[in-house]
Amino acid sequence: MRSAIEAACRELITDRAPTSRLREAMLYSVEAGGKRLRPYLYLLHRQAFGELTLPDYRLAASLELIHTYSLVHDDLPAMDDDELRRGKPTNHKVFGEALAILAGDALLNTALEEIFDISRHHPEYLEAGYIIAKAAGASGMIYGQVLDMEAKADDLAGLRQIADHKTGALISAAIDAAAAVSQLEHRDRLIFKQIARDLGFVFQVRDDILDVDSSAEVLGKSIGKDADQAKVTAVTLLGLDDAKKLEDYLIEQIKASLKQVQTVDIEAIAAYYDTLYGRKK
Repeated sequence: MRSAIEAACRELITDRAPTSRLREAMLYSVEAGGKRLRPYLYLLHRQAFGELTLPDYRLAASLELIHTYSLVHDDLPAMDDDELRRGKPTNHKVFGEALAILAGDALLNTALEEIFDISRHHPEYLEAGYIIAKAAGASGMIYGQVLDMEAKADDLAGLRQIADHKTGALISAAIDAAAAVSQLEHRDRLIFKQIARDLGFVFQVRDDILDVDSSAEVLGKSIGKDADQAKVTAVTLLGLDDAKKLEDYLIEQIKASLKQVQTVDIEAIAAYYDTLYGRKK
């Protein structure tokens, strides 16, 4: 699946970016590495809920392009001002701020163009496209970034609000989009919505922990940035030990939710979640 996702990402970019320098900047960040978490979550759940088809791989690739665009913009001096991403210089350090902004814009628009094209030929993907576009928009991932920039969190509820939007929105969208295409039974779809929400928060809490409990060599990105920018995180709110306990609690909640699913074989899903819980980067 990983090789298919990456091939589809490259194809979407090369088909739609005629300017060589722009295409180079787009491919630079997409091909810099990464776990391909969001597209893989989509494909994994789509496979569990129904049957994979060629449009699924292109939709999955679109999710990765949207995620990558968010990272390119997040690293900009006006945002987190990061110099390292996935162990390599950030996009704006290589191509300059102006082209990095345009490359991010182009990644987002390429993804949306592809989603529209899929839906035009396969109407059953229309709701999935809407779910993804909304998750990436002003009430989803962008809203989360605004909250994060303004540090509007002084308790766990506020921190979760940021995580649900900034980190969790696209993770949730990947799973819910798969459920929509597969026409998953309503009850199980609601369960997976909650699972996706908890999974997104697990990732944010883990990132907060790793920012103080890991190294740039392991993570492939700068550490200690949250403290430098006085950001409110799970660690600053709870302390390192209790942040780890929160992560464990969320994982147990996800496992309990999975046991409530009635119409889907969860074995492969549960096995992949287990690998995610143990991730170190």
